[in-house]
Amino acid sequence: MIIFVVGDSWSSTTAVMVPIANDNEILVVSPIAILDQLSQDDLFFRTISTTQGMMDGTCKLCIQ
Repeated sequence: MIIFVVGDSWSSTTAVMVPIANDNEILVVSPIAILDQLSQDDLFFRTISTTQGMMDGTCKLCIQ
């Protein structure tokens, strides 16, 4: 029985994997998948900000 998955690192493959994991109630933790569309109320967790979050932070730094 699979309880959780660590990975995938690519947003495109993670986007395909997450719905399958959710259907099977499997927790997914991704180290660097940043696709904004992965921000749902589900069993997917990331260890890094979304694309939008990173761009917002970068813009704030550039304006300073």
